[in-house]
Amino acid sequence: MERVKEFFTIKRIIMLIGIILIITFAFSNLEPVSINFLVAELKIPLFYEIVGVAAIGFLCGYFLKIKK
Repeated sequence: MERVKEFFTIKRIIMLIGIILIITFAFSNLEPVSINFLVAELKIPLFYEIVGVAAIGFLCGYFLKIKK
């Protein structure tokens, strides 16, 4: 029981709730959208864009945390 209490810290619970909210929001937005790059245009479902931006944000936060 002590290992479970050590694993489920407040920080991890908040992160888990955030991930669940992002995934729920992403699954409710499945319609295709246009993404314009400098010279190209790409049509993908908004789901992929939301999940991709969230993943980039988590990775940036993770790498910035490691540097400190």
